[in-house]
Amino acid sequence: RAETLYHLKQYTESRKLFDSLWRGSPPNTEILWRALLRTLQCHDVLKTSPEQILASIQQHRRLYPKMKYPAIKSQLDALEAALKGRLATSVR
Repeated sequence: RAETLYHLKQYTESRKLFDSLWRGSPPNTEILWRALLRTLQCHDVLKTSPEQILASIQQHRRLYPKMKYPAIKSQLDALEAALKGRLATSVR
């Protein structure tokens, strides 16, 4: 349901469901990372502060430095790069 809402661009409701999902997931599992990624993507679309989203990414990378899901890692890296790019542009 959370994924369907995400694709329907109902980001507020989708974020709430993904947030509950990742908070209830076992540590360093695919479901945790997939739900966290979608939660952060929803936050991005909903205009949460890029600094807050980046802090969450960095916190989870410190907690789980050996993430073993390349497809999710790639999307997380892309989100992080986009956020950093936006911050660099806004500082100028």
